[in-house]
Amino acid sequence: MRTLIVFVCLCLLNAIASAQPLGGVIVASSHSGQFTARATRQKLDPAHTPQSYKVPLAGTWAFMVNSSPLAGMSETPEWDPALLVVSCDRIKELLLVELGLSDQWKGHVDIVLNSALSEDDEPEITAIWGPTKWNYKLEIPRRIKTATLTRCLVNVLLLEIANRKSTGDTAEIPLWLVDGLTAYLQAFNLPTFVVEPHTQIVGNRVKLAGLDPIRERMSHGTPLTFEELCWPDADKLTGDAREQFRDCAELLVTELLKFPDGKNSLAALLDNLPHHRNWQIAFLQAFQPHFHSLLDVEKWWGLACIAFLGHDRMQAWSPAECGQRLQDTVDVSVEIHLTPDRLPTPAKVTLQEVISGWEPDRELPVLDNVIQSLGALRMRMAREWIPLVDKYKGTLQVYLRDRQAMRSAISDPRVANRLNLLKSSTCQQLNRLDQQLAAQREKVAKESAIQTTPEQTVQAQR
Repeated sequence: MRTLIVFVCLCLLNAIASAQPLGGVIVASSHSGQFTARATRQKLDPAHTPQSYKVPLAGTWAFMVNSSPLAGMSETPEWDPALLVVSCDRIKELLLVELGLSDQWKGHVDIVLNSALSEDDEPEITAIWGPTKWNYKLEIPRRIKTATLTRCLVNVLLLEIANRKSTGDTAEIPLWLVDGLTAYLQAFNLPTFVVEPHTQIVGNRVKLAGLDPIRERMSHGTPLTFEELCWPDADKLTGDAREQFRDCAELLVTELLKFPDGKNSLAALLDNLPHHRNWQIAFLQAFQPHFHSLLDVEKWWGLACIAFLGHDRMQAWSPAECGQRLQDTVDVSVEIHLTPDRLPTPAKVTLQEVISGWEPDRELPVLDNVIQSLGALRMRMAREWIPLVDKYKGTLQVYLRDRQAMRSAISDPRVANRLNLLKSSTCQQLNRLDQQLAAQREKVAKESAIQTTPEQTVQAQR
């Protein structure tokens, strides 16, 4: 803690020394030189002017500010350029440690503290391409919550890292990565890693939040799927929905960092982003030793949530959601290339089409992934849906077992005939299961449609 205070104070002294009034504007530069913050000079309120003391510090001296104990209680402090650039360097240092990177910044970040903006206004990040590199302008309200500021700075830092080798369009940073890394830094580092104005450190005991708060919150709801984390609905991402997204994003980042090469893989993801229009392709390339498809990621994420919360604390999906999840699992996602010069179009094929028409090298891995996904799906299914899940899984397991036994002698005409009979028989069983699935989903939809509110029941009785 003493080392941290010394470091922050030294950086603050450097920032204050470099702050120069420019007309009616105060400008401060960070110790690393990457950040510049500017704000309009304002008159200090004499009633809230802090008293300073000259004290020895690390072989030199500094002015330590003794602020009012009540001053640090504001949830939206008014930021000073010198304090802001120190916080920027601190956040960058912690982020680089988590990604296993050294400080090799190229893009300069110019921060404008705009007093005309409301504290509820979302900070704006502008990426500007220069002759040889990207630079960034960040416009934020003069009063802004620490959590909002931290998230914004993490966003621009990830963008700067990703764009270092980019000469075309700027990279697209996934929202889950921004929210997840921000929450991770706040949960696993000292609360003083952001130097807020008018705050004091009281005592020497600091408890890190870790994952305990999100375990408690997630136990009362349903974790988001990986697909929901990938493509959130911005219009619905407010209030409790935003907190749920942030919790799941933090858990996702934490679990990814648990891989032995987790730091290197996240850094590789940022490095790959400028080269792909779809960030999911960059993700699969970065985590290639662990995931071969997005289905693998979804399966791993579901098991990670179960392990984190415990099987008894995982809430089952609603009957309607169970039907949709099972349908999505047995429908195989593919990408169709209509013409060479157009992006692929997503589509769905049935298991029967995979079994009857695909080559073995493509067929077997897909079916194996579906089997594993059905196993993970079962843990969250309502009781009435579990038998149907088991039937799908059992049918595919029997087919793969018999299919593998024939694979070595496929050139024998008699074996080829038996394989065709096996494929036909399996497809017929899957047809019957698909009919059961459709009937059960229709039954659930009808039951949901006839449910009435208590007011409607009273009116019907009258």
